[in-house]
Amino acid sequence: MTIDKIRQTATLFVSALAIVFALSAAGIEFFSTGGFGLVSALAAAGALSLLVTLAVARQSAAFRYLAVSVLMAQIMAALVAANGQTWQTDLHMAFFAALAVTALLYDIKAILLGTVLVAVHHLLLGMALPDLIFFNGGGFLRVALHAVILVIEAVGLVWMTYNTQKLFAVSQDQSVQAHELAAQAQGLTRDIEQSQTRHLEERAQTMAQLTNAFGAVVSAAVAGDFSRRVEVKFPDAELNAIARGSTISSRRWTVALPKPAACFRHWPRPT
Repeated sequence: MTIDKIRQTATLFVSALAIVFALSAAGIEFFSTGGFGLVSALAAAGALSLLVTLAVARQSAAFRYLAVSVLMAQIMAALVAANGQTWQTDLHMAFFAALAVTALLYDIKAILLGTVLVAVHHLLLGMALPDLIFFNGGGFLRVALHAVILVIEAVGLVWMTYNTQKLFAVSQDQSVQAHELAAQAQGLTRDIEQSQTRHLEERAQTMAQLTNAFGAVVSAAVAGDFSRRVEVKFPDAELNAIARGSTISSRRWTVALPKPAACFRHWPRPT
């Protein structure tokens, strides 16, 4: 599994989570006001943009960053829809959960994008329209508290992602090296097998030459000609020794046996 494959799968998960929050924002608005309004329309628009981008550019970085943006925007819409509800402030936990989910993308830019969106949202609306963010208003201290927690989480996620990317890179390099070593080992194995095959073929040819040469010497000796020698030179020292041995034996037979003419001189002549 590669980091790109993990990112593609995680982007689909982030997109699905954004659509869940879009439905949640519409449901909260309906529960709070008794109908669907602007929040539901914005939530539907965000979900639709995700589906369109999914269809045309699902493997691009743009789709990844859009998924993070829409996810944070849907949580913001849910906060607006929960205006006046006692649990409105509790929905802020969704921001921290969503930011943690963006770490599944293994993309530092995606984490920073989510962090900036939440920070800008809290600073602008938290100070200008605090009722859309916090139940019974917010104030600088509450916004600052959320900002500090957000920054701490973002730093931790960035550090984790950075080190994980380094580990992925090291693992990928080692995987490439392992494949290269395996290919080299297979190449050496083929070379050894081919070398052994060539050696066996050359050995067989050499033995055939020795057999033919030695057979010629033996055939000549049977016919009474002990002067034949094994003239072939072999690359193998042992085979040359065998050839020399047959030559020496032939010479010994030549020396040991007198010539036929010499034998006939001692035969009695007929009267």
